[in-house]
Amino acid sequence: MTIGATVALSASVAHSAEIVQPYALGGLTFSDNINQSQQAQSAFVLNVGAGLDFDYQTAKNSLTGNYEIRQFIYSDDSDKNSAYQDMDVNWLYATKLEGVGLYANAQIDNVARFNDQNAITDIFAGNTVQESQLEAGATYSNPIQGTAYVDSRAYYRINNNSDDLGNNSGYGVTLFSTDGYDADVLFWQSDWSYDVRTGKQSGLDSEYIVLRQSLGIQTPWDIAPLVRVNYENITGESGENVESLYYGGGLRYSYNRLNYLELSYNIADDPENEDYWGGVINIQSTSNTRFAASYDRRFFGDAYDVELSHRSRKVTNTLSYYENPTNYDRDSFVSGGGADGEIFLSREARWNVEVNAGRTLWNFYVSYKDTEDIEAVLLELDESDLSLGYGGKVTHQLSRRTSSALSIDFDDYDFFQTLADNNAQDDFYQRYKATLNHQLSRSISSDFELSYLHRDSSVGRFNYDEIRASANIKLDF
Repeated sequence: MTIGATVALSASVAHSAEIVQPYALGGLTFSDNINQSQQAQSAFVLNVGAGLDFDYQTAKNSLTGNYEIRQFIYSDDSDKNSAYQDMDVNWLYATKLEGVGLYANAQIDNVARFNDQNAITDIFAGNTVQESQLEAGATYSNPIQGTAYVDSRAYYRINNNSDDLGNNSGYGVTLFSTDGYDADVLFWQSDWSYDVRTGKQSGLDSEYIVLRQSLGIQTPWDIAPLVRVNYENITGESGENVESLYYGGGLRYSYNRLNYLELSYNIADDPENEDYWGGVINIQSTSNTRFAASYDRRFFGDAYDVELSHRSRKVTNTLSYYENPTNYDRDSFVSGGGADGEIFLSREARWNVEVNAGRTLWNFYVSYKDTEDIEAVLLELDESDLSLGYGGKVTHQLSRRTSSALSIDFDDYDFFQTLADNNAQDDFYQRYKATLNHQLSRSISSDFELSYLHRDSSVGRFNYDEIRASANIKLDF
């Protein structure tokens, strides 16, 4: 989870009908290598469970979500029998104060224990950890049609893992503001945040402060002057502290408020850092097309952000790239690393394409992640853990009640160093899956799945192959 990430929440709640949908589900799975190891052990796994979907709306309250619990029973070893939960619940309450709301959200997910041991999140193989998150707070937002738009929140957060690694709690405040449609003197953008997290095991705090501010004067011409400030201060549990401050001025060329270019010269407050030319581009030609990109210098050096989205009648494209410090991110844990709240720099990119061809839906993706300890980043040691994923899925509606799907996924992991072997490690996963879904009646649905998984690792004992077949049924009440 990104430190101090901004979440947009609305305090207005619409009227809607109450929807509560309980259901039961069950299935039988066969695997020829249930432990996903070189010592292949075949097994049948029976799973039975129940869940609840709900959507409750009133003039002031909104409560939506899902909860599901399943019991797994293994034919090869009864000691492995266990229950797994999944939950995603969101509550929002609109107070009597205009724009002010209270909110809470709770999540339970099952995530990979350590990516270097097995990066595939698979509850059947038992290589997962239950991750529970709870966040509650207050929000304020107002319509952008006025002079100023504001979106802010104050929150308290708790994160717990079933293995107790990386458990933490914390609180924070975020504020995002920009000029509204009626602003005719100034234009601005404010992005402020303050986030504190305390490790449950260590009792130590990590802190992240961000203040990004630009302010300009509107003119009768297309070009307008602006000033800007970019400040970041981050402190890890071990006491390491990184701080950067840049300030400067520049010009904005605007076609309208949604289409503009900015060029600025930014001065480093610390003489050890370099001054730089920065830039911003924002293009939104239609409601279906948007492109935004920026270049800055931050405490770790050159920094880029890119967002692209385009939607036509049949094709949807999204592309994003961003760089942010993180800690307690379970996806960064390797053989125990990250549990002490150390700060990482995460660089992530993702490209998604969806093609809707009537009864056939195509999906393709490419994802990239570069994670590196902040101290290594500052010393330019090039000690990143890298991951590259790519693949696709095609879903075809065979009839009104029956659909099929084929998917192929490839994941390549390059770990600089794992604590297990104290060496670099390279892993490559191939996954192939075929699924058939059939709606037996209005309340009963079933699916059948056949899959193949292959892992090729530079650590020989991690190599494995698995073939799996399953049949599942779901009953809505």
